[in-house]
Amino acid sequence: MINLQPLLSNNTHSDPYSFFLGAKIPKWDIYKNDVVNFSVKTFKKDYNPTKGYNVLLDPNKLNIINTIYDDFLKICFHNFDNINVVPHNRKIMWAYVQNKERYNSVWHNHKNTTTINAVWYPSVPDESGTLSIRDGEGIGDIAVKEGWIYFWPYWMDHKPNPQKHSMDWRVSINIELLSDTRPSFKPTNTLW
Repeated sequence: MINLQPLLSNNTHSDPYSFFLGAKIPKWDIYKNDVVNFSVKTFKKDYNPTKGYNVLLDPNKLNIINTIYDDFLKICFHNFDNINVVPHNRKIMWAYVQNKERYNSVWHNHKNTTTINAVWYPSVPDESGTLSIRDGEGIGDIAVKEGWIYFWPYWMDHKPNPQKHSMDWRVSINIELLSDTRPSFKPTNTLW
């Protein structure tokens, strides 16, 4: 099972910063090409900037989305206590597709849609495209890694930064879990 690790230091506390977590998921490497190709194809067909910056990945058109989401749930339950998934939780994923010319670097959070937010990066052709997070104590830039998934609470502001050098598509997959309770990260008992 995948154990999520805190990836940032918090300057004001001696404890690990338990609001930004990550891990590599080797099992998902076999899905990367299919997910990237499907995401780019869906983006080219469905992207509409008036409806947001992501495109919905329909699990009826790519069945491995269900498998990835089921694995995501297992990772959540392995790493967090106090999760009570609501009946209307949606088993869906969204793709954000960018290159050095096409991107939307906008601060946002997921307060209206989720409790645990995660983003998996199946394609990172240019490591200059970082992820910025801010939590009231400052801003951190994370050099995202291909094949890694990153977790943070619904309230944390974040934005994808443009990659500077590559025209190849960077694809990130947003995955959400909605709970009617606030989860607690098990290793530190940090309430999200």
